[in-house]
Parts: sequence; structure tokens; C-alpha cells
Amino acid sequence: MRPTVIMYQRACRGFTLVEMMVSLLVGILISTATIAAYVSHGRTIYQQIGYSEAGEDVSEAYVLLSRLIRQAQRNTINISGVTTVGNCTSNITIDLAVPGGFPIWPNTQSPFDHNWIRLVLSDTGAHAHAITIAKAVEGGLGSAAAVPFAGSNSGNNTRITCLSLVKQADETYVFSVAGYARNFIDGDVTFEGVIMPRN
Repeated sequence: MRPTVIMYQRACRGFTLVEMMVSLLVGILISTATIAAYVSHGRTIYQQIGYSEAGEDVSEAYVLLSRLIRQAQRNTINISGVTTVGNCTSNITIDLAVPGGFPIWPNTQSPFDHNWIRLVLSDTGAHAHAITIAKAVEGGLGSAAAVPFAGSNSGNNTRITCLSLVKQADETYVFSVAGYARNFIDGDVTFEGVIMPRN
């Protein structure tokens, strides 16, 4: 005689509609939080890249212009737009001359007689928030054409916000350049130093 095997069948129970909706809501909340964190992180990285690029742009402008001012003949330097240290301005014109006959940037083409230089920063006009540079033959700048050297008022480019050259009592000059990446709100990047031009 065979033993009797009694089989118990458990009822298969699925998820209720309420459980499904709660699970779906939890999933949506987690996904939303993840996306928000990702977007915030991406925005932070974007701002840091902009800040870093602005720092590089301003640093390069400071290095090149400070070298030029060091080569300038001291008695030719004329500054319009700033008078005291710390009074950096967004509207300034700096005229100077480098020794004739020498290949000093931007006077780099023989016979090296374009030795008058003009630097301009303005917060208005076609080249707003950009430093422009012009050069002309010895004797003055006249109507020399200015071309953009650093900075821009378009897109997310670095905006030059400040340019300063201040003569000190000891015949040295305090030179500074400041700028920031457009739409970056955490402040300017500034480079400043003391320069002694040629006698």
C-alpha cells in the first residue's frame, strides 16, 4: 500500500495597487534626487572650469603687459583713469613708448619703429570688458587702430573688469589686472605687482 502524500498549495499573492504606487513614488523620488545632485555637481564643475580659465586668461594678460611696461621708457608713461592704489578702474588708457630699434612685443617687425603703445580698457563700446592694444610710429599714437588683446564681453569668455597702473613716489608702478568668467558670481581673479620701468 502506497503512502498518501498530501499536497498543500499556497495561494500565490501578487502586489496590490497601493504597494505598486508606493514603490513607484519611492523610485521617482530617488531618481529625482539623483538627477538634482548630478545637475548641481555638473554646474559646480562648469563654474570651476570657468573660474580656472578666467584665472589663466588674466594671469597671461598680467604677465605679458607687465613685461611690456617694464620695457617702457619711464618718461613716456601717461595714465588716464586711475590715481591711487586700490582704485582699480574699468575705464583707463595707458600710453607708453618702448625703445626704438628693439624687437619688444608688440613692436616685433623690423625696423622696430612702431614703438608707441596704447592700452585701453572700457566697460562700454565694441570692445567692452576687453583690453585693447594699439601701436604707432615714434612721435605719438594719433589715430592708431586698437585691436583686442585680452577679454571679451560675449558668451562665457573672460571679462576684464579692472586695469590699473599707479605711479609711486619711488618711481615704481603698481600694476594690476582683474577679470572673471562671465556668469561666474564668486568674484574676480586679480594679479598685482610692482614694476620698475626703464629709465
